[in-house]
Amino acid sequence: MIQALSEARNSFNWTSGLNQQNPAANGDIASLLTEENINKFVQEREQFDQQFLARAQQILTPEQFTAFQDYQKTQRQMQVAGLRMAAQMYAAPSH
Repeated sequence: MIQALSEARNSFNWTSGLNQQNPAANGDIASLLTEENINKFVQEREQFDQQFLARAQQILTPEQFTAFQDYQKTQRQMQVAGLRMAAQMYAAPSH
C-alpha cells in the first residue's frame, strides 16, 4: 500500500508547488501560500485522493478501505487547515 501510494504521488502532476518535499527551500514561503495556490493544491489533493482510492480499493479489504477513506479525508482537512494557518502567519502585516 505504501509503495502504491508513493508511486501514485510521484506520478501525479502536482502544479501548486505545495506538495514538494521542501516547498520553502528558497526561503519565500509567503509566495507559495497565496489563497489561489492553496485552492489549487486543495483541488489537486482531492483529485489525487479520489484517483488513489480506486487503487486502494484493489489492495484493501472493504473494512480497511472505509477506514482508509476516512483517514484520507481527515489528513487532507488537517493539511489544508495547516496551510491556511501558515498563510496567515506569513502574510505581510497590513497597516
